[in-house]
Amino acid sequence: MFDKDRPLSKEELILKEKFESFIKSKLPEASLTRDGFGHVVLKYKKKSFFLMGISFETGILNLSLKADKISQFEILKNKNFKVAPYLGHHGWVQIQEFNLIKKELNYILEITLSETKKLIKPKVKKK
Repeated sequence: MFDKDRPLSKEELILKEKFESFIKSKLPEASLTRDGFGHVVLKYKKKSFFLMGISFETGILNLSLKADKISQFEILKNKNFKVAPYLGHHGWVQIQEFNLIKKELNYILEITLSETKKLIKPKVKKK
């Protein structure tokens, strides 16, 4: 089931292409790669901010985004999003099914960009 070399589905390819063109224009240092499970991952340096792949249990397309806790709370007000399993306590949210993802794509792109920029910003040490 964990196959990093599996071909991406038609839906994954469509979304990957949209994310690549959007992210490259806004955050050129970021990259979209594949992880050991075959998920498409948005990375900035070594940090992951976006995961997309087919669920091993259900076979449904999942898209997960990293957010800070305050943003996570706001994003979850949109009923199409839920707390991501296993990663939710770190601020991750998830949306499932290609049609919902397509419907929310502009919002997802906006969240991905704003949260990535927010989370990579150097932290100022308080004195």
